[in-house]
Amino acid sequence: MHRFEVKYSLQGKIVLVLIVIPLLWTIPLFVAVALMPDMPEWMIPSLVVIILLGAIITTLRLVNHKLTVPCEVTMDDNRLEVKLLRHSFLYTITHYEAEWNNIENVSSNIDTQNNKRFYQVRFRKPGKTISLSPDDIIESTDGETEFGKTLFNYVNKLNNTSTAAALKIHSKGFYDSWWAKLLTFFAWTMTVLVIVVSFTRPDSINIWKILGFFAYCVIWLTAYYTNRKKQ
Repeated sequence: MHRFEVKYSLQGKIVLVLIVIPLLWTIPLFVAVALMPDMPEWMIPSLVVIILLGAIITTLRLVNHKLTVPCEVTMDDNRLEVKLLRHSFLYTITHYEAEWNNIENVSSNIDTQNNKRFYQVRFRKPGKTISLSPDDIIESTDGETEFGKTLFNYVNKLNNTSTAAALKIHSKGFYDSWWAKLLTFFAWTMTVLVIVVSFTRPDSINIWKILGFFAYCVIWLTAYYTNRKKQ
């Protein structure tokens, strides 16, 4: 039996926060532009900077303090068990226990900003994907944590002994998911569209709105291609 204390988060809620919080913070900008069409030129870039900082700070606080909580992970030859060690109002399920053949996918992913790894585990029942993040620092992009080595030892043991293909555990990464590919396609499409419109009808789009949009696209596209390249 192996026991680890790592950080727990739920993929779906993190994705929701990453999308919703920046959108909510852009509402004051559009309201201000609509209510004060004659506002001074210096005020718009100031609002953009304030909104970007507010969105970043709010997102980081939610992810670090409410969406990421400590948990205890127990693994043996029969099962994987996850117990949350701290309450969060965002998580109604605080305990997972599943046999290995009830796990559909396990992936090892790189957090390039912090030189760490996070592991995503998808259960067949309930159909949820959780993220487990050890505090270990990896020395290179090929490095693996002790938690990851132990986790994949059990995964490989099941895959090597299971005769049913439907019960084998897959290794589809965070940036291989359909929503990540869809968001990347959307970011590229909208970027090209904005560039075309800015050249063909330069007076129809506000420069600060363009810069704000490009900021979101660049952040996502950089993370997407950097992580996929290093996985």
